[in-house]
Amino acid sequence: RARSGHSTVVLPKAAQGGQKDGTAKTQDLLLFGGELGDYSLSADLWRCRIAANEEPLWTIVKAGGEAPPPCFGHSAVVVRREGRSMMLVFGGQRNNDAVCNSLHCYDPKDNTWTKLQPLGDVPEPRTKHCAFVVTHDAQDE
Repeated sequence: RARSGHSTVVLPKAAQGGQKDGTAKTQDLLLFGGELGDYSLSADLWRCRIAANEEPLWTIVKAGGEAPPPCFGHSAVVVRREGRSMMLVFGGQRNNDAVCNSLHCYDPKDNTWTKLQPLGDVPEPRTKHCAFVVTHDAQDE
């Protein structure tokens, strides 16, 4: 089915159980949410495994925990958290046209979602935005 307003991220090879030097023989894409061709919203999570000398393989991911509700126009990034690569999903628009500022974390190793409770000033609800990760050393602060 056609889809728009979804997010897609690439997991680092080491996050998938590959070699730390990046020589794993597979690469995974994660696709979350979006608006489907019939204008309904999705909260499904898909994985596309790209392996050397094989056709890409799409599978639906049945993850536990508290996933984001169906939405589109959200952003997603991969971050290192607690020594692991995880996907963060922020904001987006829901079925009732409400725009949100929730933050969810998907851990591919545990195959679980967690709704995070950020501290401090949280950005206002937003949709159709982008996000990126800036890494720095503690000495940069």
